[in-house]
Amino acid sequence: MKNLLKRLLNFFGFGSEPKGDDMKKKFDVVVGNPPYLRNLHLDLLQQSLQLLNNNGIGVLIQPASWMLNEVPGQRIQKVVHDVDMHVVKSVLFNGQEHFDLQNDAFGIPLSITFFQKEPRQNTITVEDKIRGQTYTANSITEMNKFGDNEHYRALRTTILDLVKTQGSMADHINPKNNYPWYVCLPQISGKANNKTGLPMSNFYTFFSRNRQNIFEGKPENASRAFGFMLREHAENFEACLL
Repeated sequence: MKNLLKRLLNFFGFGSEPKGDDMKKKFDVVVGNPPYLRNLHLDLLQQSLQLLNNNGIGVLIQPASWMLNEVPGQRIQKVVHDVDMHVVKSVLFNGQEHFDLQNDAFGIPLSITFFQKEPRQNTITVEDKIRGQTYTANSITEMNKFGDNEHYRALRTTILDLVKTQGSMADHINPKNNYPWYVCLPQISGKANNKTGLPMSNFYTFFSRNRQNIFEGKPENASRAFGFMLREHAENFEACLL
């Protein structure tokens, strides 16, 4: 924990580090909005559990990618293993609507993550503000990218197939032709294979609520847009994503 606190202090430009009894203090509540770079928020989540009293609770705002990644690496697997039984609630929301990022953007939803020192006795409550749904999960690994829709795996397959029809993910998301209709994706996550250009298995997308997604004519920023010849096709594609 001392190394993590030292990294955070250095990150914000402070030179001091915790000493002596400061490392032994326990707290009733830990609240934070830690840096998202280099997964510092995951380090802080793990260490926050150690800082809590036996009946302590914590809340962090953090990227939700570690919860929604279907192909997690060893680092995320370790975090899930350490904190899974302590997370009691996650509120997923679109950070674009709450933070002034100017030219930047969140590629994934954010999570208000609630956790406690004592292992939970019940399920995790997932309040998805993006989709307007609330559901429960037995573990973090069961949290569903498509809300409480039991067919979400089939929906993801549909999305992947639609992307592949264009030959590569890059060609589809960054349309080069002047299609008359476009579907814009406010939030998208997933990487293309460097060799094939096709999306990798962790590709998924979210639509923001109450936002117009279908445009007539190429939008000003089409870097996250899918082009279609007919509006009907655009509506069908949007229906698959929703």
